[in-house]
Amino acid sequence: MDVENLIKLAKEDEALADKDTAHLTINLNKVVSKNLVPGLHIDTRELKDGVDIKLRLDDDVVIEKKCICVLV
Repeated sequence: MDVENLIKLAKEDEALADKDTAHLTINLNKVVSKNLVPGLHIDTRELKDGVDIKLRLDDDVVIEKKCICVLV
């Protein structure tokens, strides 16, 4: 099953299309997609056996909508 079908199966495809919803989608050791919202910073580095992720949120920032991380 490919990544797109897994996302639909998890019923997260609509949230991933929403530009106001932060998300990070990873397939094995590859970042497939990422969407940030103001004040959220995600730095990624693809490794041989995974992905190194550094996530930062600016002071006094409140994320209004849920954030999604999809690992497949």
